[in-house]
Amino acid sequence: MLAHVIHWRALWRALVMLTPVVAAFAYTNDPVWLLCALVATCSLVAADRSDLTPPGTIVHGALVSAGWLSLLWARSSPAIYLVLVVVYAALGTQLGNRHPALRPAALFALVPMLYVSSQLADEVTSGHVLHMGYVFSILTCACVPVIAWRVWLQIREKQPLSDCTTLPVADAPEPTVAYATWLVGTGVIGVLTAVLLAVSFPVTHSHWLIWSAIIVAADPLLSRSKMRARVVGGSLGAMSGAIIAGYLPHELWTVALLGLGALLTLVAIKPYGPAFGIRSSLVVMGLSVAGGEHVALVRMVDVIAGSGIGYLGLALATVKVRRPSP
Repeated sequence: MLAHVIHWRALWRALVMLTPVVAAFAYTNDPVWLLCALVATCSLVAADRSDLTPPGTIVHGALVSAGWLSLLWARSSPAIYLVLVVVYAALGTQLGNRHPALRPAALFALVPMLYVSSQLADEVTSGHVLHMGYVFSILTCACVPVIAWRVWLQIREKQPLSDCTTLPVADAPEPTVAYATWLVGTGVIGVLTAVLLAVSFPVTHSHWLIWSAIIVAADPLLSRSKMRARVVGGSLGAMSGAIIAGYLPHELWTVALLGLGALLTLVAIKPYGPAFGIRSSLVVMGLSVAGGEHVALVRMVDVIAGSGIGYLGLALATVKVRRPSP
């Protein structure tokens, strides 16, 4: 029964690859290692689901580093930040629509770009430039265990190491390709609206709002089910997390374990709805334990608003796709 819900092999693989990161955090108590765990997990998911070879995994890691650095640099200028986020989302959505095999790699490059740049924004504004060099070196090396794993797989299966992916990168079937530009354009409208809200108003944890719009708009075929799963899972998970957090010890190691658990839901739980609900609960628990106020309400509002904005943008594309030719 649990085999239909939990991906045991993926869970074991993730635990093995995150062991060095967890050990480094236990030794240093530096929260940057939690961001390293996020980047490593996203690299693992991208490599596994898009079947990236070692060169593909390296390219993915380089794009992630360049992405969060550029977004971090643009945080001081709302206009530039808006343009960069929209461009990155459009490129990722376009890649996923034309080459569905690479959609996981595109999405799990956008996740660390948004989250890392958001978490490190305070470091830049406080002038910790030297510390940023240390952070960059750690986060850049986060994908090394994943690269080593892909090298081992390629050697074991006697496959060439030159290609970026072992999957055939074929065009998506109609009508997605025929309306790829329209789909991207309408999806970008939703993302643009979410980013405008994030930069125009004091939105707490704005990356939740932006990411919810992106994840719903990125896959036209699953947009409605993803919006429903995020609204229900995000609401129930946030409320349960806020309640449980009151009974947990308010220690740094508690926050770290909850964060690790939230990351493992990305690889271990198969159904999207339950995975997102559990992840939301763990995230709210961690932030509440760390001293965050009204985190459950913020999570619910950001997820529901972002998902709704992304879905409304794609609704225009649905009308266009179904409209008969004159």
